[in-house]
Amino acid sequence: MQRSRFRKRAKWVGSVGCAVIVTAWIATYGRISEYAHVENGTSTYIGITGGAIWCFGMPSHPGEQGGWYFGEVQDHTRTFWRPRLIPASRLDGPVIPLWIPFLILAIPTAFLWYRDRRPPRGSCQSCGYNLTGNVSGVCPECGTKT
Repeated sequence: MQRSRFRKRAKWVGSVGCAVIVTAWIATYGRISEYAHVENGTSTYIGITGGAIWCFGMPSHPGEQGGWYFGEVQDHTRTFWRPRLIPASRLDGPVIPLWIPFLILAIPTAFLWYRDRRPPRGSCQSCGYNLTGNVSGVCPECGTKT
């Protein structure tokens, strides 16, 4: 059974991506990480907290500077389970819980791992038929030489 190089890489990239998402979800419990970009009187914020990623924009305050912010959250029990919009003063921004990108990545990755599992020893490599006791060298199910 030949596995393509693309499928093999896709399985591992999906597995590592799922692990990164789960790690980010655990690491953001009670913590916030955000980046602020200030330009032309508008501040754009991108961040992760409470198991969700979010982005929104709002008018900037005089003297506000952009950059990274890392800190604690006052409400440590706050976890986002459903997508929503954060109402800012003028611009709304989406909140996307991390379980959504996790599922989008985990389902095809699990399918690829399931599809590429190898048949047990003593079975046909093409169809998985049990060849115990077969001395002909040909699979009686699919006709593949063993």
